[in-house]
Amino acid sequence: MNGGRDMNDRKALAAEIDITPDVFAYYSRCLIPLQSEVRFVARQVEHPAHDATLAQIRDLAPEVVEFAASTYEFRKRHVPDSGEEVEFEARIWALIEALYWEIPRRRLALLAPEDRAIGSSNRALEGLPVAEDGLVELSGFTWDGARLMRNGHAFMLFAPKESPNAQYWYSSPLVEVARTVPVFARPDPLLHGTTEELAAVGYKMWRYGRLLDWDRIRALNEEEHGAWDPGWDCQGVYSTDYAWTPRGQEVHFRCEEVPAADRIEIAGSRYFHAIFDRAQDRFVHLDAAVRVYSNAEWIERIASRHVRLAGKAGRRHKVFRIDSPVTKETFANLCAQFFVWNSDVGRYFGADTSS
Repeated sequence: MNGGRDMNDRKALAAEIDITPDVFAYYSRCLIPLQSEVRFVARQVEHPAHDATLAQIRDLAPEVVEFAASTYEFRKRHVPDSGEEVEFEARIWALIEALYWEIPRRRLALLAPEDRAIGSSNRALEGLPVAEDGLVELSGFTWDGARLMRNGHAFMLFAPKESPNAQYWYSSPLVEVARTVPVFARPDPLLHGTTEELAAVGYKMWRYGRLLDWDRIRALNEEEHGAWDPGWDCQGVYSTDYAWTPRGQEVHFRCEEVPAADRIEIAGSRYFHAIFDRAQDRFVHLDAAVRVYSNAEWIERIASRHVRLAGKAGRRHKVFRIDSPVTKETFANLCAQFFVWNSDVGRYFGADTSS
């Protein structure tokens, strides 16, 4: 195995480790950071996933363990030693890194070309109408504050970043909108299970979008656009750009966060589109999506230089859609929270990025 750093290491370890179905099933539903959860489960003999986790790490080939121990990230966290404890930690680290690559990779792979398949992918969704873009209406579920509940099963909305927690911040305000107008959204293909299997979680960080200069947007006659290169707090991002495009009585908003080249196998781009009606002073359409790129498509997208010139780049998969009028505040909040952890978008909408 050839050495590297970060994403290259993760990809190399994932290629060498045949993750068992039981191990994948447990950790793909885990919302706790894997570096702490795998280590905890491997040492907690009474944990339901302990035996499967221990068997997985004990079966790792010696060269895989040696490679994991040689990586920069592992050595940064452990004092060089050759004891049994360090070897055990290297085995745990190898599995952690492989899972960090394989879980989001499979999530993107499960976005089938025929999106209508989502309605038959889980028996708990039987009888729930599926729209042409693969989304289901949220009125078909009950909401417990963190999970969508139906037929004894729990679901979470699609995570548009590598972290499964990426769905948390936009889910609650989206469900709130669904109390007054129809909202269509995509359940995550991995974040589901019985109510006992999929735990409810809560986080304290919130980001609220604030109003822009709507007088300027309402009077827009020429396209207004911008772009940001990622700072230290936007890891894994190549660039983020946006455009406001006037079209008669409407102004269309587009924003896309393009992943870095070494992330495109595990991360789609986050894409947001909205239509502002000047006469109604409301948004009459919102939709969020992920765009999945091949290497060639990513190069083509980068060559276009901006979302306003990119057209229908990559394979676009809707995450949620609203076709009813909503307020400017609703638009701003949903956009800021869909792009959680992107401080450039947060600052643009006046959101608090200090958390």
